[in-house]
Amino acid sequence: MTGINLRLLRRNSINRLMFIWSFVIFISTYIFFLPLMFRVFFLDKKDRDAWLKKVCQYWIKLFLLLTGCRFVIRGQEYLQEDKAYIFTINHNSFMDIVVSYPFLPCRANKFLSKDSLEKLPLLGFIIGLATISINRKDKISKATSILKLKRCLMDGVSVAIFPEGTRNRSGLGMLPFQNGAFLLAKETEMTIVPVVLVNTQHILPVEPPCFFQPGTIELHILEPVAVTPHTNLSELRTQVFNSMKQCYDDHTLTFVNNHNL
Repeated sequence: MTGINLRLLRRNSINRLMFIWSFVIFISTYIFFLPLMFRVFFLDKKDRDAWLKKVCQYWIKLFLLLTGCRFVIRGQEYLQEDKAYIFTINHNSFMDIVVSYPFLPCRANKFLSKDSLEKLPLLGFIIGLATISINRKDKISKATSILKLKRCLMDGVSVAIFPEGTRNRSGLGMLPFQNGAFLLAKETEMTIVPVVLVNTQHILPVEPPCFFQPGTIELHILEPVAVTPHTNLSELRTQVFNSMKQCYDDHTLTFVNNHNL
């Protein structure tokens, strides 16, 4: 076996041990902060999402610290903290929602997620509080989820959607966008804020499984896109896709070159 293969084998073994460590840290820190999360049941409805977001900020900051990860956010100057937005975010890893839910710079936000996540042991509780679930195969579920999203926006709570519809397993920059987020923006006349996550696919990739490589996660907030009922849906989707893909390609290439990935 060559020296290169030995180094690769050693590196993969370390990354799999890091996955076990990160999983233990994620669950143990979650349990540590769980009593604070229960306080949402004793708060007014308008304060629940903001409280949960604040608790999750402390939880995930501790998780990232103990797993050797750094988090950098850019573009906050585009946003007003007390305003509701529709965030569209690229999706390459389970880490995407872990870091974007607590750190999107808004007072409170909800994520749209598939309903199966609420059935996860232990974690289903926090997922149920932080997200609006949807079963894409059920028309009633889809209609109910859209109504809930609209209600959140009317209450001043931002919503975040992965417009690719699923985690990107293709190895390409981004999958084609679905229409949901853009239809919601047209119907509510809410501003869309494109958000690009960089390097989550290297830290916790879809493939190989059970693999964790500490590193720096970048969250880039791009220039908001105003939407009216007269906005062309196809042009809006294309505009947001192109801006996000350009940012993703540019920063991923820079990141890979700087870190020799």
